[in-house]
Amino acid sequence: MGRLHTHHCGSQLDLAELLLQLCGSIFPGYRPGTGMGSVVTGTIYALVDGVIGGAIFGWLYNLFAARKAE
Repeated sequence: MGRLHTHHCGSQLDLAELLLQLCGSIFPGYRPGTGMGSVVTGTIYALVDGVIGGAIFGWLYNLFAARKAE
């Protein structure tokens, strides 16, 4: 993993590299920086992750909203 620098100019780039490496270790088949294939794979993972996370959030929201209304 790349190290984080403390100077202002490179810190955002290093953080982006760190996040890409983290995503590559969590999501199988995703290899950061390998071209259009990584963009498509990352987009699919983001969509699936968003749908699942949104469904869980909506379910919990409705569960607590129903309990508060009682």
